Amino acid sequence: VGCGFSGIVTYSFIGRDACDQLLLHGQDPRRRLVSILNPLTEEQTVMRSSLLPGLLATMYGNSKQQNNDLKIFELGKVFLNLPPADQDQLPEEIEMISGLWTGARQVRTWYSKETRVDFYDIKGVVEVVCSGLNISGIRFTPLAGPDFPYLRPGYGAQIHAGEEMLGALGELSEEVLKNFGLKQAACCFDLN
Repeated sequence: VGCGFSGIVTYSFIGRDACDQLLLHGQDPRRRLVSILNPLTEEQTVMRSSLLPGLLATMYGNSKQQNNDLKIFELGKVFLNLPPADQDQLPEEIEMISGLWTGARQVRTWYSKETRVDFYDIKGVVEVVCSGLNISGIRFTPLAGPDFPYLRPGYGAQIHAGEEMLGALGELSEEVLKNFGLKQAACCFDLN
């Protein structure tokens, strides 16, 4: 909030196709979806395994109302089924914070030139969030492996505190934006 973001609350239920829309590979743990026995709609058949689909749906709704400058975040749980050997256990619940920034870097005025948000803006937000949570020793490394396919190659980074990976940040890939019906570039972060 101190960085100008608005907190949102989205449904804990998403459509089964959200993993495909985010381009997650077949062995990604976020594909271990928890099914709903009696879903209300076809778009809410599983528990969310990422907060990003809710943020992207909010961006889509705002873009339909011509609100193209958006700074939003959500703090909530994601749900993952355990591996098949542990199926008699309850799903894993992980507390996450994710944010999305799209549009102008700052409020438009008649005398200033519009500048679009970029990787370094969202990186600064993550640094402020980690500082506020008293997480020290933050470092950013280039994306490695297939864990974050929804980020544009060369425009993202993994976030580490010591030897532990906390998440990732960067610009969303054009294919993911297209999958969610979006035309404007956006940057996001996803932290455990």
